Amino acid sequence: MQNTHLNDTVEKETIHNLSLDRTVFAFERTALAYYRTAATFLIAGLSLIRLFESTATDVFGFTMFPIAAYMFILGIQKSKELNTFLKKQQ
Repeated sequence: MQNTHLNDTVEKETIHNLSLDRTVFAFERTALAYYRTAATFLIAGLSLIRLFESTATDVFGFTMFPIAAYMFILGIQKSKELNTFLKKQQ
């Protein structure tokens, strides 16, 4: 099969579109990982507070709440980065 200029252009466009799709999926995976980590910290903190009757576990459980909030905020930032990236590509 001969490679023509048209085939090269189509291949390059296809490769570019696939690379954009991979980038979008990577951004989404990263944001979802931050949300999942935030939920894990939140549930772990609540579990420590509710299940154990110790001051140390209460302190440790309550310190997990700001960490969970921080992780959630990082996930929101990654989502905004994705939106900015997609707007630049259009």
